[in-house]
Amino acid sequence: MTGSLPVDPAIQPCSRERSFIEVVVVGDDQMPLPDVVLELREPGTSRVVRARTDKRGLFRFRGLSPGRHDVRLPGVDLTLWRPLGWMALESDGTLATEPPWAEPPPEGVMTWTCRGSETVGIVAARLGLRPSRLIEQKLGATPEHDVPLDKGAVLQAEPPPVRWEPVMTGYRQVLHRIGLPVSLVLRLRDDVHGPRGRRPYLLKVTLDTGATLPHRKGTTDEEGRVVELLPPTASSGELLLDLGAGAPLKTKLRFAALPVPSEDEGLQPRLENLGYPCGGERGAPGPHTRAALQWFQYASGLPITGAPDADTRLLLFALHQS
Repeated sequence: MTGSLPVDPAIQPCSRERSFIEVVVVGDDQMPLPDVVLELREPGTSRVVRARTDKRGLFRFRGLSPGRHDVRLPGVDLTLWRPLGWMALESDGTLATEPPWAEPPPEGVMTWTCRGSETVGIVAARLGLRPSRLIEQKLGATPEHDVPLDKGAVLQAEPPPVRWEPVMTGYRQVLHRIGLPVSLVLRLRDDVHGPRGRRPYLLKVTLDTGATLPHRKGTTDEEGRVVELLPPTASSGELLLDLGAGAPLKTKLRFAALPVPSEDEGLQPRLENLGYPCGGERGAPGPHTRAALQWFQYASGLPITGAPDADTRLLLFALHQS
């Protein structure tokens, strides 16, 4: 009988980890950023392997040839990320095959179709670009930074210049994603509009990819405020507030830029974020919104009319700070 002998899989040479590189991405607060896309380039070629950071802001590229490789944040403006430093690591002994190197996808014009209420700053943060690089297709120019964009508006940008950072196998490279995260400030009030100060809370955050961040525990300040930092890809969440007895108070959250307060649609979200509930009303003020406006005007020393006059809208914008 001719032919090669069958190979017993139990005695095959095992795939061994040649070496590895670990990359951690942090934000402006030096905290890890999850779900950030990384790209590692094979030495001497244009082939890359792509990955996403985990909940610890980390990814370990395994099975690498010992020596120098290059790493970058693909699609992110080169002025919005930088290396912070590196440290030597010991192998954890995990066996690994060579990673699936492949030619990177071609980089064409970056496009974003607005879902409604985003500003150019929010879109730029999501895409990893400077706002000045974004052009609204209809205008042929960069929109004003603080004005919400119309639903369906199309923003475009040429891909940013490419920059790679060298890193050696056996080391951890820390990258700083500049300009992240963004701030969430939420004020909680009781039934008589007193601040729910010094109350423990649990914040759950979901990204637009469907991934969830580790739950965050905290305590409201004296004014009943929750202040947290979020990645720009945060899309929704839930806040559980401990009232000291019984079930916690649950509040569903949706993260988005708000319409300007000169429009009726911009009133209720700002009032609610400042602790004046509007009973779910949106748009033209109904009875719940008018009651919330009266409480806001009373607390702010304005004439108590329940009407969204110019002074009320201006103060609402100034106090909300967005």
